[in-house]
Amino acid sequence: MAKATDSDRRLAESARAKLRTGGRPTKLEERALARVKREAEEQLREKLCRSIPKKLWREWSGRQHKTIGEQAARYGIPLGSATIDIAAVARWIHDFFAQHGKHLPTVDDVLPAGTSQELKDEYTRQQIREKKAKADAAELDVAEREGVLRHAAAFREMLGQLAAIRRRTAETVQRLFGPEPVRILNEGLEDEARLLGDYFDDNDGNDDDAANRSGDAR
Repeated sequence: MAKATDSDRRLAESARAKLRTGGRPTKLEERALARVKREAEEQLREKLCRSIPKKLWREWSGRQHKTIGEQAARYGIPLGSATIDIAAVARWIHDFFAQHGKHLPTVDDVLPAGTSQELKDEYTRQQIREKKAKADAAELDVAEREGVLRHAAAFREMLGQLAAIRRRTAETVQRLFGPEPVRILNEGLEDEARLLGDYFDDNDGNDDDAANRSGDAR
């Protein structure tokens, strides 16, 4: 699109002045005003495309923030900043295919010769759906595992806090009733710690001994 000239801007300003007072611009002024408006719209559009909020990009891509960051770091995709420059991403895409496209399989490499374009298009759409489903499943698996690990870590921290309470309680019991009740209490706590330790070792792969976290109540 041809850029508006200084003459266009002067004519456009004249057109606006006439419109504000109820006048009618000339044909030349109307065309100049239209060019100036188109240029302003194009500049605004480019500005917006070069500063897409990362939250919006995350919604568009259907990917989590962590995944986007990992892909940006691994493949050099310009997605690492707080806002996304679509122009930079577009350049990256075309540069990527220019460099690696000849090594990527195409529909013609997979389907037999003579396959109709309709079937080729359907095959491509099916491949996209399958890859997206696999990526979504992988992200869900990661999210679930991270959620389990966070839950397990929080539970272990709570056990440590309970251990302190149990130790104080055991000290009071020993002062009041002697060592025998404390011994019985400790045996029960050790059984409880082993049970919890086995559960979390099975669920999060952590080899920490839960008995160490729950503590000896002596």
